[in-house]
Amino acid sequence: MKCLDQQMCPYNRVSISGKGIGNFLPKFEGACRAFVERLCYGAVDGRLALAELKEWFLDYSDYFALENAKHQQSILLKKKHTFDVCKWAVNIARKLGLNDRDTLISEASAILHDTGRFEQCRTYGTFWDKHSFNHAEAGAEIIREHRLLRRFAGNEQNVIMTAVRYHNAFRVPDFIRGRELFFLRLLRDADKIDILNIFSHYYQQPAEERCHIAGLDLVDGSGCSPEILEDLRNRRNANRDLVRTTADHLLLKFSFLFDINFDESLAVLAEEGCMGRLAKALPDEPEIKDIVAGVRKYFHEQRGVDLFRA
Repeated sequence: MKCLDQQMCPYNRVSISGKGIGNFLPKFEGACRAFVERLCYGAVDGRLALAELKEWFLDYSDYFALENAKHQQSILLKKKHTFDVCKWAVNIARKLGLNDRDTLISEASAILHDTGRFEQCRTYGTFWDKHSFNHAEAGAEIIREHRLLRRFAGNEQNVIMTAVRYHNAFRVPDFIRGRELFFLRLLRDADKIDILNIFSHYYQQPAEERCHIAGLDLVDGSGCSPEILEDLRNRRNANRDLVRTTADHLLLKFSFLFDINFDESLAVLAEEGCMGRLAKALPDEPEIKDIVAGVRKYFHEQRGVDLFRA
């Protein structure tokens, strides 16, 4: 795959054609050059623009190959997660009946949403923003720095940037509305679907084989935070900062269900069966079993979906 121009940076080694903007207009500056760029980029097929983003992402993520085997395992996990979120985003978009262009925007947001995770892993050895930096803000800055959305129209750039910047927000800010809010919600759903799917398999693995960064290096215990239990009883998305044990972590994932936006996303979760696998990993304690039963009943009665079939 070749693009239309080349950025000189260690993460973008892809040469775009031999006839980039710089070759056509070596002496043009300022507004004239920007105008011609917009004309050229606007003619690019959306599928080409998406393919370029994917190629850039692979090139960028490969730059972070790490000698530490455990950290490298985390890098590979995050690369797979990114492409799986793309898959879920497209799946949801099609279930929602979106047109081809809007489906493409959904996938573009997904391919870029976790670009900040790679530097986070290399520098801090964690995926916990609380102990490092906000990976969504870092991802938005990477997008700006490398001009990754230059193939998209201005309103599309705003939609994608908003989705990336706020995909990890505990609460979506009230000022986000319209198309930006719609695509942000779609990305958040796709991201949560894959996280739930990942951990439904993660907790089936022997502890020594698990990706330690993904598990946040938590205490392997059955003790639960009263606040997280209360959030589940009140059908609220729990705060990650309250997580102390693996049981807390599992219950946090259950609380994600109350932040799923589309019925179509719930349908995808039901098809995957990941909630049933997660339920089996929970401690066999009466209080927890009652809460899970309540969650299952709520979604069956209020949203018309059985999420806990294995």
